[in-house]
Amino acid sequence: MAKKGVNTVADDTVTLALHALTSAGFGVDNHFRIARELPENGFTMTFQESLATVLKNPALVVVVPHNILLLLIFSRRFARVGRAAKEFKRYMVDLLNKESQLISQGIYGADNLLSVLVQNLDDA
Repeated sequence: MAKKGVNTVADDTVTLALHALTSAGFGVDNHFRIARELPENGFTMTFQESLATVLKNPALVVVVPHNILLLLIFSRRFARVGRAAKEFKRYMVDLLNKESQLISQGIYGADNLLSVLVQNLDDA
């Protein structure tokens, strides 16, 4: 369970930035909850946890394939980064598929970057 109050200004600023990014960029709503959210079915991390882990370790994610990071010979940190990269990719594929389905049904109007990109891709 998360602690109440302000931990550090830097941590809270990162949290706020992630909430803004996920909402404006991907249409994923965040709630400032005290209790920890549970991951979706088939995932071990929430969307926000996977995104935060990927953003905190960009060099590992870019240089080393996530399947390699998941190998047991590496540290737990590397395995967590590999799992985050793999799950973040799955979350993104799921979001793209959902958005494409909505657009194919003629449902528009999501005000986020992902929706606009899928609409323009669909128009092209």
